[in-house]
Amino acid sequence: ANGDGGFLESEIYLRSLLSCIFAGTMAAIKRTYLALYMGRRTFEHYRPQLEQLMVNIVLVAHIADLAAETVTPEFAEALAMTEESAVPLSKRGRERTKGDKKWADIAFEQDKKSPDVADSASSDDNDEPQDGDGFFADDGDGKKKMSWNKMLEGQSVASDDAPGLGQVNRRDFSNSAEDDGGISPSPPMRTISAKHIGDGPQLSYPAYQRQSSHSIKMKNLLDRWEEPANKLDKAVAPSIHDILQFRKALSYLDDTHPFSESFGPSETRDQCIKSSCKVFKRLLNFVPGDSVLPFDVIGSIAMDEDGIYDREVSLALVRLFRPDKNDCLTELAFVQSCDWLYKKVRYLRASVANSTLIDRVLEHDFNIIFFVFLALVVMSILDFDPWSLLLSMSALLVSFAFAVGPSAAKFLEGFFLIAMQRPYDLGDRICVTSAQLAGEPDVGENWFVEDVNLFTTTLRYAPTNTISTINNGSIANSRIINFARSRRAMVNLTLLFRTNASAKQIHLFRTALERYVKDNPRVWSSVVVFVIANIDPDTEVAEYKLRVQHQKSWQDMASVLINKGELLQFCITLMTKLGVAYDSPKSRVSVELTTRRGAETDHDAYALPSLHIPPQP
Repeated sequence: ANGDGGFLESEIYLRSLLSCIFAGTMAAIKRTYLALYMGRRTFEHYRPQLEQLMVNIVLVAHIADLAAETVTPEFAEALAMTEESAVPLSKRGRERTKGDKKWADIAFEQDKKSPDVADSASSDDNDEPQDGDGFFADDGDGKKKMSWNKMLEGQSVASDDAPGLGQVNRRDFSNSAEDDGGISPSPPMRTISAKHIGDGPQLSYPAYQRQSSHSIKMKNLLDRWEEPANKLDKAVAPSIHDILQFRKALSYLDDTHPFSESFGPSETRDQCIKSSCKVFKRLLNFVPGDSVLPFDVIGSIAMDEDGIYDREVSLALVRLFRPDKNDCLTELAFVQSCDWLYKKVRYLRASVANSTLIDRVLEHDFNIIFFVFLALVVMSILDFDPWSLLLSMSALLVSFAFAVGPSAAKFLEGFFLIAMQRPYDLGDRICVTSAQLAGEPDVGENWFVEDVNLFTTTLRYAPTNTISTINNGSIANSRIINFARSRRAMVNLTLLFRTNASAKQIHLFRTALERYVKDNPRVWSSVVVFVIANIDPDTEVAEYKLRVQHQKSWQDMASVLINKGELLQFCITLMTKLGVAYDSPKSRVSVELTTRRGAETDHDAYALPSLHIPPQP
């Protein structure tokens, strides 16, 4: 037999085994740590967007299920048995479809609230509302009709997104049947009048009547402020289960039918628009002969088996589809909402994919540093001395550090800006200005983010569509304004009134302005500020500042600026009709329209003209 020659008992063999065990263990720990760290970072960054999309997708899926009922034989039979002015409408307790089941399986452990939070959330004022309180309105025939637009009155200024998964429980949308294959019986059909569609049941304690109109009016009279973010609510680190659920939900977004089979294919934007039109036409079967859809039709999915509207689900529906002042939806408005949701889905998927590529590059760079140090340690275990070689090269390394120091510092600044802070995602509209710039920058100087990596960012200049590439280090110390993350644009106008305008005229102007905002709920949210800023007794002009909150963010700048111009035109027309618009004396004062630096649009420049008094002859 061949002997080992004493190799198995030698020191070099023992050191080789120890180095292999050490290298394998450290590599496994490194891979596990990086996978958890990057997975948790991606989860925490994109989880709020995904939760809002999941809520809206489930809402659209149930609306599509509601529309699909109109092509069933049961619907045709029920329609034939009823009067022409009454149509069948199912309650929310429908059997879950395949699309509902897959989204119902997604649940994050971080959504679990403590009993104290749940108790405080349910401890609302449950006093019985008086007649006319809540969200019922008299339709003129002595019946109560749900007023959907009133649900947004008194809401938070910045709450333009749908409630999170903790607020809208997706299990409430599904049937109570178990998932073990048991099929529940068909839901009962109910009829609603085409004239008084959506007449809500007059119950004693409906969920949506907890906040009376009196409390809403009182809240509107108080100062506006936002609830501060409690970091303890986000202190719980996401578990591996949350990360896996997050990845599972992202895979559902790549499906050819992300909005359920009932909605139709939505793999491309054209398919989504076509499917949206089909669903809307099916929903019109509930109101034969009408070209607009009463919001009570799709609002029925917020009603439970007892006929009680779920407040959070109703709010999510209103925020997604935005009914007009008559609580109706046109085909264009319905398709716009579905197209907006499709856009959010595609941009989220692209942003997560780009973030994954950045994480791979970051992992690759980390691996280089890791394996260099690992090789040095392994050489030390094998009784080699790599440190003397490093010490001998120290002089060269120090000289090299002085040579590339400034460039390396800028490189690392840009590297950590993207890797750690993530100030923007793909498709975001941003504005880059100096950090020392005082005041608000010109919103017209903005860029779209086309591509992002750890070293450079590719931007598209919005006014001219030109593409530029910049180093991340060059903007690391700049002020980066992200319009996509700036919820609900604030539109500011400067209006010039005559100083002799009476208090009654000013009150009539504000009342008409608030009515204009309420009549356009898909465009405007609320009047935030209308105050007098300055009075010049010499020229007899009173300067008022008007601030109105838009439903969209500055990401949709074109729409915001168009609506801003329409609002300015309405204000000037109204001021002229009331006889309070300032008109400079043409005999002594000439008005020169000049563009102020930093003005958001030309309207701001024209709203405050510069006054020039010519010399007397």
